[in-house]
Amino acid sequence: MKKSDSITKAETVSGRERQRDTIVDETFSKPTVVVEDQRGRLVNRTIIENRYQVEHFLRDGGLSTIYAGIDLKMHRPVALKVMQSLDDRSEAAKAQIRALLEEESRIIARIKKDEHIVECFDSGVTEDGRPYLVLELLLGTDLEHYLRVHKQMTVGKALQTILPAAWALSSAHEASVLHRDVKPGNIFLAGARGGVVVKLIDFNVSKRTLTGTARTGLGTDYYMAPELAQMRPASEMSDLWALAAVLVECLAGQRYKDLRAAAPSTSLEELLEGALPPLPEGLLAVIAKALAPEPEDRWPSVHAFGLALLPFAEANTKMLWTEKFTAAPSELPSGLTAALNRVEHEQRLRPPTVAPKPDPVSPPRPSRFRALPLVLGGGCLLLLIGLGSLLLRKSARLPDAPDTVPSSILGPPPAPTQAPPPPSPALPVEPKPVAAEQPSTLPVATEHQHKLKRRRKPPAASTPTVDENGIPLLAP
Repeated sequence: MKKSDSITKAETVSGRERQRDTIVDETFSKPTVVVEDQRGRLVNRTIIENRYQVEHFLRDGGLSTIYAGIDLKMHRPVALKVMQSLDDRSEAAKAQIRALLEEESRIIARIKKDEHIVECFDSGVTEDGRPYLVLELLLGTDLEHYLRVHKQMTVGKALQTILPAAWALSSAHEASVLHRDVKPGNIFLAGARGGVVVKLIDFNVSKRTLTGTARTGLGTDYYMAPELAQMRPASEMSDLWALAAVLVECLAGQRYKDLRAAAPSTSLEELLEGALPPLPEGLLAVIAKALAPEPEDRWPSVHAFGLALLPFAEANTKMLWTEKFTAAPSELPSGLTAALNRVEHEQRLRPPTVAPKPDPVSPPRPSRFRALPLVLGGGCLLLLIGLGSLLLRKSARLPDAPDTVPSSILGPPPAPTQAPPPPSPALPVEPKPVAAEQPSTLPVATEHQHKLKRRRKPPAASTPTVDENGIPLLAP
C-alpha cells in the first residue's frame, strides 16, 4: 500500500468520526424531520425530538414498530417504540391507539421496578404526531422465536422461563394492572452476564383496574381465556389462564387451543395427558387447575400458581424462586388490592407535610420497689459471706490455753504470803549488802507478766536465793 493511500484512508476515517461527532453535537440545535421508507419504517439516523437517534429496525408489533436507538443526551443505547402510521385509520381509532400507547408508559411506571419487567425511560410525540416510548434495550430473542426453532422445552427449562414471568405478572397485579396479552411473543429471553433474564414486555394493551374491571376485546386469540371469548370482563384470572397456556405450549410444542380444537370433547386432564410428555407426579393437576374453564375454579392468583409450580423446578431454580415467592406479601382479594392502590395513589398526589419533631423523651427511671429485691438479695449475700469468713477464721485459730494448768508443769502452788511479824526488840540486825543491780523492792507484776509466768515451764530445782520473807540470801 502506498503512503498516500494510507494517509487518504486515515483522513477518511477521521473525517467520518468528525462527522459523527458533529451530528451528536449539533443535534440539539438542528430541526429534525421524521423520514419513512416505502414500508412505513423510520429511516436509519433519523433523530426524534433532537434527542433520540434511530439506529436500525428491530421488529414490528401489533400497533407499533420497535427500533434500536441511542439517547444522545445520556449516551446510552435504548429501544424506541414508535406508533405506526395511522393515515388509513379513522379519527376515533387514531385517538384510541394513541391513548393506549401513552397509557403504557404510565402503567410501567406504576408497577414496582423489577428486573423481570422491561423498564421505560421516557415518552413523547414525534414531529408528525405519533406517540413513542423510550424503553430498555434488550438483546436476545422472545419465547415465540425460541419455540419456533427448538419446538419444545424440558420441564426444568419451561419452569425456568415461566416462574420469572409469573413473578413479573404478579407484580403487575399487585399494582392493579392487567397485562391482557400474555403470550410467547411478549416473554423476552434477554442475554445477561449470568445467563438469561426473562422479561415481560409490551404493556400497550394493559389496563389499570383502579376504577373497576377492564374491558375485553384486545389480546391474542390463541391465548385468550374462555371468559374473554364470551365478551366477559377481563380479570387477573385471564392473565393466569394465558400463562398456563404458554406453559403447555413450551412442554407440548403446540398451542393449547390447537390441541383443544383437535379434540373438543376430550376432558381437560385426558387432553393434557395425551399431549404432554411424561411429567412429574402432580404437575399435570397443577396445570389443569390453571386452565379451568371458569375463573373461580382456577388458582386464586398468579402468585399461588407460581408457588404450586415451585416443587417441580430444578434445584437451582427452586432455591432462587422459593425465597422470592415465600417472601412476598400474603394474597389479598382483588377489590381490596385495588382500594389499597387507590389510597396509595391519592397519597402520592398530596403535598408532603412536615411532621413536628417529637420532644425527646427520657428513658423511664427504674422504680424503687423494683430495685428492693436486688438490694435485699445483695445484703443477704454479703451477710452470708461475712458469716462464712468468720467461721473459717475461728476454725483456723489455735485453741486457747486452759484456765488451770496441771501441777506437773508449774509445780506445787506457792504458799500464801503472810503478813510479816512485827520486828523483835532483840538486837538489831544490820542490813546486809545487796548487789547494786538488785532492786531493794520487787516491782508489782502486771497481768500480762502473770500470764507469761503461768505459761513458762518452772525453773530447775536450785538453792533458794530468798528466805520465806522474800529477803535475798547471800551466797555461802
